[in-house]
Amino acid sequence: MNSLYQTLEDRNNPEDIEYYGPFKCRKKTSWLGDGYYFWDSFLELAHFWGKNSGYGTYVICHATADLNENLCYDLVGNYSHMKDMINIVNRMESEGLVNKTTTVKRIIEFMRKIDCFNQYAIRVIGTNSIANNDGNDSFLQRFKFDSKLPAYLDLIPPIQVCIYDCAKVSLQDYRIIHPDIYTDEYLV
Repeated sequence: MNSLYQTLEDRNNPEDIEYYGPFKCRKKTSWLGDGYYFWDSFLELAHFWGKNSGYGTYVICHATADLNENLCYDLVGNYSHMKDMINIVNRMESEGLVNKTTTVKRIIEFMRKIDCFNQYAIRVIGTNSIANNDGNDSFLQRFKFDSKLPAYLDLIPPIQVCIYDCAKVSLQDYRIIHPDIYTDEYLV
């Protein structure tokens, strides 16, 4: 089971969040299509999003889900899935469907159209989605391989999960963990 974190705008409605959550993103700018977006494993990333998303104050919920290879199209750790996507992109190129502005979302839509995306979630790394600047220094764990080169090891990689069907990946235990005032442990 993967540990997942969803960051939401704080609207002073913790009971509604835990009762109705998780919440689906339907923005046109969503990277992976309409779905339930989570940060995988690293709570620091959920805080980063809360501080940089324009929410003002924010809530973080924790949940777990089964993201095995049959349920989740894993472009982080499953080389077979990565090779499949490369083959799809090559097919799209041969059909004139790819250019420099083609998005991951568009590729996923094409895969669904030709019935080769059957999973209920997708897992990706948003490379360069978090700037290496002073505001992020508090949690970034990046170490250069060579001081003269830009390449680095990222120990807190920005792994995002978009879940399309929460029931199919057994999403469970969705609960608020931030801010403390909304948690069960606050008054204990």
